[in-house]
Amino acid sequence: MWKRIAQIWREKMETYDESCTTNSLQCHWCKILAAVNKFHALYERLLTNPKSGASQEDMRREAMRMFEDINDGQSFKYEHCWEIMKTNLKWCTKEVTRTKELSKQRAASDTDVDTKVPSTIPLTTANKEHDCINIDAPSAINGSDVERPQGRKGTKEKKGKLNEEKGVVDALNKLQTILEKQISVSEEELKMKREKNIKDFDLKEKIMKKEVELKENAHKLKENAKKLKEKDQQLKENDQKLKEKAQREKTINVF
Repeated sequence: MWKRIAQIWREKMETYDESCTTNSLQCHWCKILAAVNKFHALYERLLTNPKSGASQEDMRREAMRMFEDINDGQSFKYEHCWEIMKTNLKWCTKEVTRTKELSKQRAASDTDVDTKVPSTIPLTTANKEHDCINIDAPSAINGSDVERPQGRKGTKEKKGKLNEEKGVVDALNKLQTILEKQISVSEEELKMKREKNIKDFDLKEKIMKKEVELKENAHKLKENAKKLKEKDQQLKENDQKLKEKAQREKTINVF
């Protein structure tokens, strides 16, 4: 069964991963199954004895809280699996109980019918002189040409096994659909984040270039201001020299 499940998983994923073996899928399924069974038991307990005025959503949240309490604060992370699995007969407590009751009634009915069966069974295809077979005779049931029908228990077990396998495959298919949607959403979010990072990087690069340009312009302005200051100082010195020269010439002319 698990080989078929692994094959379906690979077909759904459209990829081949050597690490994803039947054992790994089975281990992952057992992990999911254990958590879902534990949570569903808590939910069924609340559903069987509901508090006054409590809705199913209230009981679901309470079951979540109870799950964390008994798992050292670890939250129940397989709710999406539980939503699928809870509709399966294996997890439907009321439905399973009803099925067992019907099985008991059917078994009791079959017992009553068996007690009323005559010791001979007519054969429509037999010769007239052999139109009845004694079911107590060993030759009638051990003949080489008579095929023994499958028992009721074997039929039920086979049918139950097929239903269980079908339920597991259906649950895995639904889980695969959810995972594919989550992967698609994650890829879209990753793409948007990548585009945003590229835009942020371009904007940051432009800002850095602008800052460098502003620093260069500020440095140039500072250099120009320094040169203007030196030139102004030189002009003042020249003006002072001219004044001193004029003063000396004036003094000489007086004498």
